[in-house]
Amino acid sequence: MPTTNPNAPVTVAELDDRLDVRFAAFEVKMAKIVENAVTSLATTFHEAMLVMYEHVDHQGRSLSARLDRVEATMVTKSYLDDRLSDFKGEVFERMDRTYVKRSELRAQEILHQTK
Repeated sequence: MPTTNPNAPVTVAELDDRLDVRFAAFEVKMAKIVENAVTSLATTFHEAMLVMYEHVDHQGRSLSARLDRVEATMVTKSYLDDRLSDFKGEVFERMDRTYVKRSELRAQEILHQTK
C-alpha cells in the first residue's frame, strides 16, 4: 500500500509495484509506437510496390505492342526463299539473253568478215 506522506520512506515492495506500473505503461506506449511504425512502413512499401507494378506493367504492354508491330512486318523464311528463287531466275534469264545477244553479234561479225 502506498504511503500518504511523501517524505515517508518507501518500501522495496512499493517501489517494485510503482516500477511495474510504469514499465507496463511504457510497454503499452512502445507497442503502439511500433505498431504505428510497422503499419506506416507496410503501407509505404505497398504503395511503392503498386507504383513499381504499374511501371513494369506499362513497360510490358509497350514491349508487347512493339513486338506485335515487328511480327506484323516481319518476313518469313518461305517468303525470302521465294524471292531468292525469283531473283536467281531473273539473273539466269538475263545471262541467257546476254549470251544469245553475244552469239548473234559474233555470228554477224563472222558473216561480215567473210563478205
